[in-house]
This record gives sequence, C-alpha cells and structure tokens, in this order.
Amino acid sequence: MVQALPHESVVRIRLRQIVVLTALVQPALLILFLVASLIWTGGQVLRDQSAPYDQLAPFPVFPVPGWLLVVLAVLLVVATTAYSIGAQMLDARNVVGMLGPVVASSVAALFFLVARTVAGDPSLVIAFIVNLLALVPLVIVLIRFVPEYERRRKDDELPEGYV
Repeated sequence: MVQALPHESVVRIRLRQIVVLTALVQPALLILFLVASLIWTGGQVLRDQSAPYDQLAPFPVFPVPGWLLVVLAVLLVVATTAYSIGAQMLDARNVVGMLGPVVASSVAALFFLVARTVAGDPSLVIAFIVNLLALVPLVIVLIRFVPEYERRRKDDELPEGYV
C-alpha cells in the first residue's frame, strides 16, 4: 500500500498509483518476453541474433506489437501530465519516486525497438518517443520543486511527516 503524505488527497494518491502501475506494464512485458525467449527460443532475444542453444519455438515466442506499446505510452503521458499539473513543492519526493518506473518503461520500449519483435513495425519508434515524452512533465516538476524541497529539508523547515 502506498503511504500518503499529509497534504495528499485520495485522488492524488490514486493518480500516483496509476502512474506507477501504468509505467510498470511495459517492463513487465519485457520480463515476460525475456523469460519466454530464454526458455522457448534457445536464448534468442534479438531478431538478428542466433540462438545459443536448441530452440523449442521460433523467435519471437510472442511478438509485442508496437500499437500496444504506443497505447501504454500514451496512457503514461496522460497520467504523468495529470499528476504533474497538480504537483506542489511537497510532492517532490513522490515525483522522484515515480521517475524510476517511468524510466524503466522507456528502457523497455527501447529494448522492443532494438529487438524488433515485430519486423518492420514503425510504431515501435513512436512508442519509444512517446515514452520519453512521459518523462517531460516529471522532469519539469523536479526542476521546479526539488531545489526548494531540498533547501527546506536542510533548514528543517518541512512540515511534520516529510523527510
């Protein structure tokens, strides 16, 4: 369960959970893809790679279509933007925490682009670019609020319940 900060409403907590869960779908797909590839395709994880051991199934075991990654990336952009619009200085710690899952989502999209699980799918490039766009609202919030948050933390001026 996500711990609420004293200033957060239930809506903000749910929105933060949506950002994190949406961001983690692509890395979860990547893990499933890699495990399936290691088991069924003889360790082949890239289209241009040869299998180091005997294949039980041809590569890819399950193709991850670019349109699915684009949809997930667009949802992530919407969620990070919605959270960032209402962000306050006291949300800086939460935004830093959301950065990891959103970066992981971008890394997963980059891997699917490089692996080319669906040959010649231009939407894999779009998915990667849109994933990078999901970072923009969070970075803006970080640039805007983290220096002030850190200054107040060092001066011990944060309200009770903040670190």
